[in-house]
Amino acid sequence: MPRINDALSWSIHGHAPGGNGKESEPHVHIDCSDGSSMSVAIEGAYVLAGGLKNASKQEEALQWVKENYSMLKSKWNSSVVDN
Repeated sequence: MPRINDALSWSIHGHAPGGNGKESEPHVHIDCSDGSSMSVAIEGAYVLAGGLKNASKQEEALQWVKENYSMLKSKWNSSVVDN
C-alpha cells in the first residue's frame, strides 16, 4: 500500500461506475498505523466515513489529499471497473 509517511498509507480500490443506480463518490482510503482509518472525498478533501484517532494525523492526511488531487483523481478514474 502506498505511504503518505511513516504513520499513514492510502489506497484506491476498483469501483463499479454505478452500484444501485448511483455513482460512487471519488474517494481515497486512508489507514493509520494506530489502526484507525477513514474514507476521504478526492473532490474537496473531506471525511466521508470513519476518522483517525489522532487529529493532527487526520489534518495531515486531508492536506495530503488536497495537495495530491490530480494524481488521486487519475488513480480513481483508472480504478473504475465495468459491471
